[in-house]
Amino acid sequence: MKNIGLFLAAILGIFAVNAQTFKFYYQDEEIKESVNIVPQEGGMSTDFFDIENISGKDVTFKVQIVKKLLAEGATISMCFGDQCLTDTISQKQTLEAGGKMEHHFDLQYIYGKEIISTVVVNMLDENDALLQSFTVNYGKDNDINCVAQNEKSVQLSAVAQPNPAANFTTFTYSVPAKYTKANLVVRNALGSVVNKTPVKVGSTGKITMNTSELANGVYFYSITSDGVTLVTKKLIIKH
Repeated sequence: MKNIGLFLAAILGIFAVNAQTFKFYYQDEEIKESVNIVPQEGGMSTDFFDIENISGKDVTFKVQIVKKLLAEGATISMCFGDQCLTDTISQKQTLEAGGKMEHHFDLQYIYGKEIISTVVVNMLDENDALLQSFTVNYGKDNDINCVAQNEKSVQLSAVAQPNPAANFTTFTYSVPAKYTKANLVVRNALGSVVNKTPVKVGSTGKITMNTSELANGVYFYSITSDGVTLVTKKLIIKH
């Protein structure tokens, strides 16, 4: 009997972990994991998402948007009613058991010539722990699929050759498309930047750097995105 009780407790635990708190809808269609949106013409797309509380109890939550991929010059903000937020995490919201937030939450997407962007909408509890999430892809289906394939095929890497270097070295890099505002940054042993060059995301490229005027010693080269260091390696300069 004890073993049966433990088994039932384990099963109930699995159901509790997998239990959903919300259902999400776009244009009255339930969103399972992601939704693809072709932006409206005119440089701005406002898209409403309905949120339903299916947990059986009142839920207090926050909404966080994470911009995985952002077209050049584009911006994405979230709005509650008439208030649009530039912050990535909203204030607390409360939705009663069985309640549905209809036409109250939307994403406002402003773009230029390039329209392909991806944002993740996270539902957080009062302590910022993740409850549920869904992904919004902007662009035509074929374009979005191509970006997804490219992101899978392009792996983050950075290699300097020759290393040790005398008069020059060439950095070969790969940066997945999910990153934005990426740079190749070279620093000396004291942490001072001696070279910073923008790199293209979603592809592989090469940058040749003149090292003839750098003093002998140890340097470090990094790929950064939005100020966050993604990978760092050592470079030796020896004339």
